[in-house]
Amino acid sequence: MAHGAQTWAYDAGTGAARWRVTGEPGAGDAPLTADGRLYVVTDAGIGAVTV
Repeated sequence: MAHGAQTWAYDAGTGAARWRVTGEPGAGDAPLTADGRLYVVTDAGIGAVTV
């Protein structure tokens, strides 16, 4: 879910925030997954989190 200049992930069971990537997501850029990581392309660069 995008909140201004950050992309956040939430725990489906508790609703607690799990991680965030800083930077405005690019229009039409979908997050990508590979090797257990989620990659988000933003205006600040590429953010990666282990999922």
